Amino acid sequence: MNQHIETGLQRNVADELRWDPRLDASRVAVSVDDAEVTLSGSVPSYSEKRCAEALARRVRGVVAVKNALDVRLTIGNYRTDSTLLRLATDILESLPAMLPERPNVTVWEGWLTLDGIVESAAQKQNVEDAFLHIAGIRGVSNRIRIVPRSKNAEAKRAFEEAVRRSAALTVADLCAEISGRTIVVRGTVGSCVEHDVLLEIASCAPGITSVEDHIVVRLRTDKPGDVK
Repeated sequence: MNQHIETGLQRNVADELRWDPRLDASRVAVSVDDAEVTLSGSVPSYSEKRCAEALARRVRGVVAVKNALDVRLTIGNYRTDSTLLRLATDILESLPAMLPERPNVTVWEGWLTLDGIVESAAQKQNVEDAFLHIAGIRGVSNRIRIVPRSKNAEAKRAFEEAVRRSAALTVADLCAEISGRTIVVRGTVGSCVEHDVLLEIASCAPGITSVEDHIVVRLRTDKPGDVK
């Protein structure tokens, strides 16, 4: 990628960060190296850190994002560990009953650690996302284990059918392979947004505990092929 294109991509990402009212982008620096974006600097909350990454990933031309932002809490956002634990416990108690058991949470210096068992990678991510907007947290370590209730015999077919149903995806040369409880996904998409949607669909495949990502993000110049 030449310097002119990198400069344009850097400007577009910076503009996207400033555009969204959920984020204070005044202390966020954007750098670009061969279509890979690095976010550095600081934000006042964990939710803004996650928001900044999501915004950068949706910019056309971005193939990957490294989130090096530091969460520096303001006085108004600061919470003691005991307060955070109480808030996090209340959230856990409100999670859907479809979870096989209620996860556990511990807090140390503003950092939440999650433990427990769920049945899919999608459920594991949903539990983590439930804590996204708690003021005062600096980060989340998700140590929840995945123990599927169903077998993975139909995982490949179910995944490919789900991709075909998706209005948000156009995938070239899609290939899914099952290795034990892992689904290995290969293919080419035109944006980080499509990449993330594809991984989310894969994480819902029955009997799967992990997703191995071999998806390539590349701006398309030709018509993508059909799902194989």
